[in-house]
Amino acid sequence: QDVFTAARAQGLIVVASAGNESSTAPSYPAAYDGVVSVSAVDINGNLAWYSNSGPTIDLAAPGGDSTADLNGDAFPDGVLSTCGDDASGAIRFGYCFYQGSSMASPHAAGVAAPPGPRLRRDAGAVRERARALEPRSVAARAPARSRGAAADGDPRGERQLASAWARGTDISR
Repeated sequence: QDVFTAARAQGLIVVASAGNESSTAPSYPAAYDGVVSVSAVDINGNLAWYSNSGPTIDLAAPGGDSTADLNGDAFPDGVLSTCGDDASGAIRFGYCFYQGSSMASPHAAGVAAPPGPRLRRDAGAVRERARALEPRSVAARAPARSRGAAADGDPRGERQLASAWARGTDISR
């Protein structure tokens, strides 16, 4: 906990994946105070079958489901990511479909983060804004359908952040 408290005191926003054990037990480091904990939802915005849930979750974001093709596009409904294959000895880079709260947390981090050039130009102001940003306030600024159980009473424990992310909504102000 001390590490995350110190990071927050320095103005850092810490985002972590909630875990993929399909459990409601707190998972660390995501469950530490001051950490934005992100679970995963599938293509329909439902809690992904593998994703952790519960009261320590702040947000949910697209995490994919590589075992399904619900939209019928002949590809798994995972999150498309870069990958490398070194089975032949040389690394061949390409794209792969993955799933997990570790695929969801970058979506939330991207929404919470200030734009890159602004970060470089005015790091002091960004630090001040980040100090004021608490995980629960990130959830409160997201649309109602994106908030966690503490914010809107969703019995699954979380809802999708994708709508805010896709619209480019800045929930970090």
